[in-house]
Amino acid sequence: VGVPSDAEIQNQFLLPRNEDGALNTTAYCTAKRNEIALEELENVTAARLSALETQALQEV
Repeated sequence: VGVPSDAEIQNQFLLPRNEDGALNTTAYCTAKRNEIALEELENVTAARLSALETQALQEV
């Protein structure tokens, strides 16, 4: 909300590690799942915006 339609969103996902430096696989899997969900959301949003723009042009 309140973000310009042409704004680019950049995300950086770091590998989560435990206090001993070992890779936290549960946190890693959750982060990857979130990363995939975000990519899918961006694709759906872009497709929806395109459809709305096409619809608006047809109504003019």
